[in-house]
Amino acid sequence: MAEFTFHHGGVSVPSLDAALEWYGRVLGFELEKRFYITAARSDTAMVRKGPLRFELFEVEGAAPLPEDRRRDLARRMAVFA
Repeated sequence: MAEFTFHHGGVSVPSLDAALEWYGRVLGFELEKRFYITAARSDTAMVRKGPLRFELFEVEGAAPLPEDRRRDLARRMAVFA
């Protein structure tokens, strides 16, 4: 059976600049590369902390997560804190 390793996960964000600042300041990630994906109309960045990478992307015209879903997400995440 083939072996697989995790390369990166992706996260859609409403503001790439704000996300880059937060991932750096709060979680200690560093910007690895920033680029634009024409087919996805996405301003994109790869951030890295050690071997862990995340692809952050801000898609043109994407709607932010509705407020009620943000509250529900925050409550679910509080369980793990």
